Amino acid sequence: MSLRTLYTLLGSCLFITCFTACEEYLEEVPASFASPENSYETEQDAEAAVIGTYALLQSPAIAGVTTQFHLTDVQKPSFFNSQGGMGSLTMNGNNTQFVLAQWRETYRGINAANMAIRFIPDISMDEDRRTELVAEATFIRAYYYFRLVRLFGAVPLKIEPTLGLKEDELQVPESSTEDIYAQIIADLEFARENLPETTEVPSRASRGAATSLLSSVYLTRGSMAKRDNTDRADEFYQLAQRLSGEVIESGTYDLVPYYPDVFIPENKNHEEMIFDVAAFTGGVDEGTSLGMHMGLQGPPPRGGSWGTIRATQWYHTMFEEEDIERREWS
Repeated sequence: MSLRTLYTLLGSCLFITCFTACEEYLEEVPASFASPENSYETEQDAEAAVIGTYALLQSPAIAGVTTQFHLTDVQKPSFFNSQGGMGSLTMNGNNTQFVLAQWRETYRGINAANMAIRFIPDISMDEDRRTELVAEATFIRAYYYFRLVRLFGAVPLKIEPTLGLKEDELQVPESSTEDIYAQIIADLEFARENLPETTEVPSRASRGAATSLLSSVYLTRGSMAKRDNTDRADEFYQLAQRLSGEVIESGTYDLVPYYPDVFIPENKNHEEMIFDVAAFTGGVDEGTSLGMHMGLQGPPPRGGSWGTIRATQWYHTMFEEEDIERREWS
């Protein structure tokens, strides 16, 4: 019923009553379309919300083909692969192939995690499973922020979901890298406390995954502290070593005896896998073409690639001459 219809039916003498009724009508929880209020009601809703946080990991910008442009000391673009200045390191914020895609898709993932973390605790369901699902979403949020802070440094830190177009939800100031790392560490500590030791597949977060990621966080902070010549480098390195040792000593994971077996498609989910992004085929926004871009040149159907990203000469020097298997397969 529209406001005009209410006025027509009740007349001007009931204006105040109508206005109050209309105001209440507009504030009711919508039932005909998805909203936070009617999307998080059952255990199935909670499970679906967490699956949604994982689904965004398949985005080309997060763990797909766009990640080939994360150029480092060990990889470089082929001569024909510029991608808006990435190949020549002349890109800026207008770069849609990499910079904008990274920013947009990562914050989409953060918002999905924030929604799950905010609304799942209100669902009536098994308490242990509910806490476990929130811990999964918290792990994913930490993963996304760890990506952002390494790529961009100080970024907006948002731990509440964006529900509309309110200015205070959209215009969020930058937070310091110290604050961002503090949130990442808090999220991962919560995940470590509440995730199961292992999962059926490494594409779901586990205690081992949260501990490994936290170790990587401290390792990164240690390298940055050493770069900046601060006195916390040793502290961070020791934390990284302790956490890595915890994962190794858990007995949950092991090294594949024959190194090339790490890369054999039939050997997926092997004992070295702690956490991975599962790219399936056959659905909308499923799968990835990353393998067609990175790797040895050759026909993609036979395991080769287009060779748009190649190893640097420096990377070749990292391997001992007699370590033929690791050098050639890496």
